[in-house]
Amino acid sequence: MSNSLSKKVNIRGPNNYQFLKWILDANDNFLALNHCNDPDGFRTTSKAIQSQLNKIDETDVQKIRSTFMQLLVFFPESRVDKFVGLFHAAKSRDKTSTTTMALSKLTKKRFDSLCKRVAKSSTNDEFLNLLLDLAETEYGLDESNMR
Repeated sequence: MSNSLSKKVNIRGPNNYQFLKWILDANDNFLALNHCNDPDGFRTTSKAIQSQLNKIDETDVQKIRSTFMQLLVFFPESRVDKFVGLFHAAKSRDKTSTTTMALSKLTKKRFDSLCKRVAKSSTNDEFLNLLLDLAETEYGLDESNMR
């Protein structure tokens, strides 16, 4: 997946749309964990990200990458704790939630492996690649539809 970032993404494809929706749901879940700390920030940020994702129709991978980078702001140094928190938040939500369905597919071994990779990802690029890898695994988003 390392070279995928430099390729154009066919964002009109169903897998890509579903993945962007999953990212947005994941972001909403994560922000909900911090809602009591900053309710105004929660609404403003969620709205801004929704707005950016709505505009993603005519863009390329750089814009998509920029969106991901904004989402990564919500994964500070304690990434594993936040990732685990996100996982449990998703599991406790409505079973029809896109995020819940995606994360519920993860076996404990796979989830532990992802957490280790999150812990080792020292840069945003590495963490972005982790997200893309998850998209590839859970939604079949791969090199063939990332041109």
